[in-house]
Amino acid sequence: MPAITHVALTVSDLDRSVAWYKALLGSEPVLDEDTGPFHHTVFLIGGTLLGLHEFPDLKSTEPFDERRPGLDHVAFGWGRHFCVGASLARAEARIAIRTFLERFPEVRMAPGAEAAI
Repeated sequence: MPAITHVALTVSDLDRSVAWYKALLGSEPVLDEDTGPFHHTVFLIGGTLLGLHEFPDLKSTEPFDERRPGLDHVAFGWGRHFCVGASLARAEARIAIRTFLERFPEVRMAPGAEAAI
């Protein structure tokens, strides 16, 4: 699966959302830009950009408009809220790695590499 490089969320109150994400992520945004038609603030999480967008003049009557607030959701796997499938994912990863190593016993760590446990 390819990496996710950016996620864009449309919010109804950018100031309130930015304050919430600052507290959640413990970091400051890397970009805050008002382009005229929209204002966005961007955070860097690992290698992924999380952009919060506000379209103050949006008056859409379409049943789906990607710029309309309330259509987005992002889940983070830290803190007191945690994905209920995380244990299953770890178990599947252990089985997959064990099976891989059993099938390819000649596989070794690269010189100088450290195991992350």
